[in-house]
Amino acid sequence: MVFDAKTWEWNKDSLTIMEMQTAELQALCTRYNLKPAKSGKAAAAAAIVNHLMVPRADVVTKQDVRNVIEVTMEQVAENILAPVMEAKIVTVTGQVEMLQNKVDAMAKSFNTMQDSGEKWKEVVGRKVDKVANKVDRATDADLVKAKEANIRVTGLTMSKGETSKQLMELVQTELLNRLKVVDRVQVQKVHRQMPSGQLDRATNKAPAIIITLASVHDKLMVLRARKGLQGTQIGLDEDLTPAQQAQKQTAWATFKEAKEAGKRVYWCGADLYINHKVVNSPTA
Repeated sequence: MVFDAKTWEWNKDSLTIMEMQTAELQALCTRYNLKPAKSGKAAAAAAIVNHLMVPRADVVTKQDVRNVIEVTMEQVAENILAPVMEAKIVTVTGQVEMLQNKVDAMAKSFNTMQDSGEKWKEVVGRKVDKVANKVDRATDADLVKAKEANIRVTGLTMSKGETSKQLMELVQTELLNRLKVVDRVQVQKVHRQMPSGQLDRATNKAPAIIITLASVHDKLMVLRARKGLQGTQIGLDEDLTPAQQAQKQTAWATFKEAKEAGKRVYWCGADLYINHKVVNSPTA
């Protein structure tokens, strides 16, 4: 059986080093990284003897070599490899703990950031809502200003192909003459709330007419005279913004209840007054 460097097995364990074949000796030298001074069997044997620290090559058998190799490998494993592996294990364990600490710190930081983000989201949301409300109020205030001299008229018939001139004549004859204010107020412009010829989809009737008067004073004069419309289908009111319409609609039940109770009730824009005290104004 030829020497096997992987399993350290060879035949004739009783043979001495000098009796081993050159190939076997060279294989042992290669296995243990021994570098003979020269080539050949004698040099290889000398290298092995020096490695094993024995005096003569002719008295050391293969079995002796194997015993020494096994002891040497055990010592290497015990004295060198074990401490190295133990140190490696300690190092790796320390690194794992450090990584775990970093992961825990990152998780804590993430949770903190998440909580902070939710708080900031809530704060920013409140600020955005506040700004949006201010913008809505400002926008509505501008619209109220633009409509302050307007009145809204319903119930006036609409002719086919109605022109602006015909609409102005209709307002003067059917409304202002009836209210006896035609010579006391000045109308700047009139228009239908929907394009000419189209019916109001909600009522299937002629759309309302918006009349813009020269001043708020003229508007109040027309509104005060609206008792002259009793017995007709004509309705007269202020031209309210969408926000004012919603405010008035919300207070309509209160208006009816107070009126049925005999209280003094009236509207000023979208503000409801009961016994001369406003009860639904946003600023009340």
